[in-house]
Amino acid sequence: MHYQMSQADDSLWQDIVGKSPSATFYHTTAWREILCETFPKWKDATLAIEYEDGNRAIFPMLRHSLVGALSFYWHESMVPGAYGGPIFQSPPSSGHNEVIEKILANYNNLLIVSNPFFDWHCGGNFKRYETFIQTLRLSPDFREIWMNYSKGRRHTINYARKQGIVVREVDFYNNFQVYYKIYQRQLERWGRNATDYYPLRLFENLAVHAQTNPDIKLWTAWLNNKMVSGLVVLYHNKHLVTWHGATLDEYFEYRPVDILYSTVIEDACKRGLEVFDFANSGGHQNVVNYKERFGAQNLPLYIWRRRNMGGLVYRLGRHIKNSLGICPED
Repeated sequence: MHYQMSQADDSLWQDIVGKSPSATFYHTTAWREILCETFPKWKDATLAIEYEDGNRAIFPMLRHSLVGALSFYWHESMVPGAYGGPIFQSPPSSGHNEVIEKILANYNNLLIVSNPFFDWHCGGNFKRYETFIQTLRLSPDFREIWMNYSKGRRHTINYARKQGIVVREVDFYNNFQVYYKIYQRQLERWGRNATDYYPLRLFENLAVHAQTNPDIKLWTAWLNNKMVSGLVVLYHNKHLVTWHGATLDEYFEYRPVDILYSTVIEDACKRGLEVFDFANSGGHQNVVNYKERFGAQNLPLYIWRRRNMGGLVYRLGRHIKNSLGICPED
């Protein structure tokens, strides 16, 4: 099948991703902008593919070069560990996917986190790893969702309400620093078991974009006018994902996280959204069990990787940074 490939134009990108039922916020230009503003070493390498039959596809991707090795690039779709892979204007045929496979064969160092909401598999000489996310299929009637919570989960939500926990969406820009301090406390508690280390400037850039982009929200739980827990939630079309959460450990007994999640779920039902995405649990079985009590179901997530020796060294460096409590994206 004949095709044309180019660097993705934002208008085309937004048109395809904006209409796709399988696209998530991670596939949008907004996510690209936030990441590139936060981590200058990452550059946009997103591809646009136009097929002879009129179908079109966007392949969101960033690239990272190393100082002293300008000809070497590490590509990821999408950073950091977010859903990537192709988004098509129309359902693809085997011929459309063969073109994608042909294009990806030119990349020696590439990591693709698949889109769990689109059935696409990466062919060629890629290693495949399988994990899962947890999702909740929503209903316009929140009562149906509520009754699928475990009995214990409904009890703790009612308990939190009786203890005076109040949940509300807040202005992200005016509250991101307070939220980040909660996150820092959480990192101190987790120590070397932490799976992410994000800098303040990432939350600041999210907050700046939230001023003009209603798809970026900070939901928070309060007790006696003090923020004790929060969730950064990213919306796109009929999907939302809880990208980041943090809670003060001395307030766990009041169950702020339980009522926080439930309130965001209820709001999503009212908005007519279809999928509440709890995301990946970082290999922590207790977190998996926690989400199951909301009725969450597992959904396969595939990670595809190809790398040479340079890529191996680069990934090792990122792993060392993370083990030392340093943001690996810097």
